[in-house]
Amino acid sequence: MESEFIVSEKLEELARSSNRFSSPVKPQIDYEQEYIEVFRAFGLSEFEIEDQLDKWELAKIKAERFYQRNPKYQIIYNILDNIYNEVKDVDTRDQELITYNIAVVLFVVLLAGMCNCNDDAEIAEFWFFNNMELQYLIPGMPSPKHMISDETVRTIRKLVPEDVMHSIFIKYFNEIKTCIAEMILNKDYDSQHYRKTLGGDGQELRATFREGSLSRKQKGGHGVSIYDCDNQTVVGFKTVHKKNQEVQAFIDILDKITIEEDAIFYADALNLRDILIGYLDSRKIDWLFPVKSNNGNKWLRDAIKTAFNDNSENSELFTHDSLEKISGRLEETSFMMLNAEMLPDEIRKHYGNAATIIKVLKKTSKYCARNTTPDKQPRAVKTERYYISSLEPTHENFRQLIHSIGVRWYFETHHNTLDCFFLQDNQALCNKDNICATVAKNKILYNVTSYARQRLSQEGFRRTRFRTETSEKRKPLSFKMTRQALASDIYLAFKVLIDYFMENNNCIKSDA
Repeated sequence: MESEFIVSEKLEELARSSNRFSSPVKPQIDYEQEYIEVFRAFGLSEFEIEDQLDKWELAKIKAERFYQRNPKYQIIYNILDNIYNEVKDVDTRDQELITYNIAVVLFVVLLAGMCNCNDDAEIAEFWFFNNMELQYLIPGMPSPKHMISDETVRTIRKLVPEDVMHSIFIKYFNEIKTCIAEMILNKDYDSQHYRKTLGGDGQELRATFREGSLSRKQKGGHGVSIYDCDNQTVVGFKTVHKKNQEVQAFIDILDKITIEEDAIFYADALNLRDILIGYLDSRKIDWLFPVKSNNGNKWLRDAIKTAFNDNSENSELFTHDSLEKISGRLEETSFMMLNAEMLPDEIRKHYGNAATIIKVLKKTSKYCARNTTPDKQPRAVKTERYYISSLEPTHENFRQLIHSIGVRWYFETHHNTLDCFFLQDNQALCNKDNICATVAKNKILYNVTSYARQRLSQEGFRRTRFRTETSEKRKPLSFKMTRQALASDIYLAFKVLIDYFMENNNCIKSDA
């Protein structure tokens, strides 16, 4: 990524001749007078306006210096051109009357989202307060007199249907980036020695409601995603409007994405259904499901429990024990695996290529540093979980299943990130197109911000920007700190976003 980038003649010609995107750093007209009118309309005094015009001149100097030092970032022309070509067919507006180019707006929406803007009103404010920098950085920006409103942002986002947005996502945003993969090596496990675990799950958008409904208890949308648990990246998504539509959503997503041959699919117990298992078996995708007493699977759970009770001394039983101290707790975990042939035939035949059953027994107690008397020992809480999988009963697969059961929690943390840092649950939406557009935006932002998080963590962005010998081994920045760092420096956010597009992405690179 740090290799020398030579601007090709084709790229320079595009920069000079493009009729869609005016040249960055050199606006077609002098916008000084327009800024004066805008600032006067907002009630600024003449002295305050003078200060703002000084910022305008400074923005020009900084942008010129930025592109002189980093000529590769002129690839922004190719990026905007690619985005425009992806969405131009769905833009139903009169092209001769358009003020806000759809590609430019979508790019700014993405940039604003990286800089801690969560809704359309905040994106419109980002457009206003960073307009001087954006005029010089991004070709095709409307003149200052055309400050965008939150309604215009929402209208343009809704122009792009979810299937088109998902196609863009697959093309540019679901690929595992080098920096993310490198940072994952700081985990306690080496993901390179395991098969990928793809977690499928749905997330209710709690503030949404059904359009036209008198009650807000009926939620307007659920974001269903397939998540690469090992690389902590969303690889596909779909919006549904009822909770029980997740299974079909998984099938639709899996039909559209590229899956590694040895990937393992994981979903919660509610999705342990014939239709999904049959689909996975037909695609030769291995699977792993927890088994609970809900959704008509009580008989399976009881049969698995009985199988382990009756075969506790079986020589074919695989076992593994672990003891960990986590957040003041002691967790003693026992993993056991048996051949699925131990299940009655009348039960096993309903679960496709089921090959193994797993039992996980966990004992959790408070950690006491000092010795205590037996009668004062902390009480342990015991839990039992059962799983069924298509993986054959081998030692290698046993280790893989233990790993998959461990990392599957990462797609739950992905949901938590969207709720806590992107404030997805705070957006009261009812229009289906708007809900779909919001889900798509947040999935893209999650992957891009994850990339930025790893980049800044590796470059020493923890309390200081100074790179140290141990910066790459430090705990990664939080999503909150990452977005704060990007919001404080729009040039940094711009660089990271362009690098994301260029990283391992042949669709964007020029002919240089």
